[in-house]
Parts: sequence; C-alpha cells; structure tokens
Amino acid sequence: MGKKICFAFNHLQYSDGVARAALSMANKLAEEKGCDVTLRPIFIYDSDIRKMISPKVKIKPLFGFWIRGMVTLFWKLPGRFMHALVYGTKHEYDIEVGFQHGPSTVAAVSSHDDSTLHYVWIHTYDDSLLMKKQYSMADKVICVSKGASEKLKKDIPEIKDYDYCYNPIDENNIVEKGKEETDYQVKSKGIKFITVGRLAEEKGYHRLIKIFAKLRDEGYDFSLTIIGDGPEREKLLKHNKESNMEDRITFLFEQKNPFKYVSKSDVFVCSSFEEGYSTACTEACILNVPVITTSVGGAEEIINDAQCGLLCGLTDEGLYRALKSVLDNPEIIQEWKEKLKETKRNFFASERVKRLYKIFNL
Repeated sequence: MGKKICFAFNHLQYSDGVARAALSMANKLAEEKGCDVTLRPIFIYDSDIRKMISPKVKIKPLFGFWIRGMVTLFWKLPGRFMHALVYGTKHEYDIEVGFQHGPSTVAAVSSHDDSTLHYVWIHTYDDSLLMKKQYSMADKVICVSKGASEKLKKDIPEIKDYDYCYNPIDENNIVEKGKEETDYQVKSKGIKFITVGRLAEEKGYHRLIKIFAKLRDEGYDFSLTIIGDGPEREKLLKHNKESNMEDRITFLFEQKNPFKYVSKSDVFVCSSFEEGYSTACTEACILNVPVITTSVGGAEEIINDAQCGLLCGLTDEGLYRALKSVLDNPEIIQEWKEKLKETKRNFFASERVKRLYKIFNL
C-alpha cells in the first residue's frame, strides 16, 4: 500500500479546472502508485463525476452543497477547528494537501500533528500574498507553473520547501470523449472559437463579448461557444443580448463532456485576467485545437510547449489584436493544428506525472 493522501478543495464539479486536476492526480496516484487517495470537496459535489474517478479513489464531501455566504462563514472558524472538519481528528493521512486557495489551505497547515506532512498547492498566484503566513507554515508549497514557483521563492524566501508541478491530464480520456458526436450547430460559417470555464469575473468573458462585438461590427465572420456556469451567468447573458451577439455567441453552460465541443472547434480562447496554469488550455492542445491566451500565469509555458498559438497582453487591446490577427489570417489555424500533432505530447500525463511522483516521494 502506498501513502495515504487527502486532497481538499472547494468544489468537485467538471467545470472547475482545480477539480479536474485533483481527480486526474488522484487516479494516477491510486492506479499507478497504489496510494490510498481521498478527495475532499468542501462545498459542491457533483456525484456524476464518480464515473470518471478510479474506484480506488475515495470521495468524502464535507457539505456537498454551496449557498451564498457559506465561504464567508467558514472563513470565520478557528484554523484548528477548520482542520478537524476537513481532514478529521484521527491523523489518518500521511500527506494533507490544501489543493486550493482559501479554506483548504488554512485547514491543511493548521494541524499540530508532526507525523503528517502538510502541502499547499497554488493554482492561481496570490499576488497580494494574502496567505503568506499559511505558505510559510506548510511543509511544501507547490505551484502549477515553473514561473510561479520562481516568483514565490523571491516573494517569500522563508517558505520551507518549494516546487512546481504541471497538472497531469488524462489524455486518453480527453481524446475518447472528444470523439463523441454532437448535434450542436454553430450559427456562423466563419472561424469557430470556443472557451471553457466558470462564468466568473476573473475569466474575462464580459470583455470577450465586447471585443467580439467590435470585430462583428468590423465585418468579420465567426462564432464563439462558451461552456461553463457560474455567478456571472445572468450578467453575461444580459450583456450578450444587449450587444446583439446572440447570433454569434452561444452559451452551452455546464456540460458533462465539453471535449466533444472543443474538438470540433478551430481555436480555443482564454480571456482570463488571472490563472495559475490553465487546465482548459492544455486540454484544448491535447485535442489538437490551438490556443489564444492572455499572459496569465503559466500561459507562456503553454504556448512554448505547444510551439504554436498566440500569447497576448492582459489588456482588452492585446486580446482584440490577437483575435483580429487570426481572423485576418485564417490559414494559420491549419498550420497550428499540424504543429500540435507533434507537440501535444508535451501535455500528456505520461510526461507530467514524473514530477508529481517526485513531489510525493513515490
């Protein structure tokens, strides 16, 4: 039997990149290294995901649901009480992982049990260093990109141990799901853009609609499909309607299998203001779909590994120019797709799990 490891995070739902990363790691650790792995979603638990997780992996949701104000109330709990709720009081794990910024991070480092290692995983860089104290308390802090790890070393030199690990993605599962048919028809004959993510402010979808409306007014033909759900749903639908973009931009909301839509698209767009290392972008590359992404955390590394696609600035103007350049030169898309036939291997789990196993000393 391998090590006993518990990953705690906010929600276990497929639109959440953190959750997808957690289940991919759990599957690999359980199946290939014989670890006893527990996934501990604190709030939302979508039970349909069970079929995507190895039967060897345990799922123990804390609440199983989320209502407005729950996170705020949870934050008010003392750290040791939070740890007891999330990880239990029996000290049953060899490694407790706070796998997401917030309550799980506080819970992971608030134990006084020296027989357990306490790891913190950083998916989106904490620019304000709001959790500097917790990072310093952890036995190891892991970032999802090399660049973020190097930045953290400079910002908080007193952290005990640093490392980075790209999220291992189960490419076989993604490719197989990408082959599924869909009766969804885009509303335009132009370039088919797609994006997948939570409908949240940091994903930049409000500005993406505005930019595409500008490009529509300039005479370009295209479509955009947005997959995902979240707190900005109604605002974005209203913005899309008021921009008269309903004939160009379609919301498909939460999808159990987003890959069957991504695989049939021309270009994936990441319009985010912040990311740690975009799981959705790497999944697109695995499906042979090139990426246009803002210069969020890990984006430069993704484009370098893909050896194609476009990296643009975080500004609206930067994103506008990147999208316009592809609309002006659509032939570049096929060149990128040819390149991805070779470079997509850089994103396969078989390459990335090596570092994961090293981090857990397996």
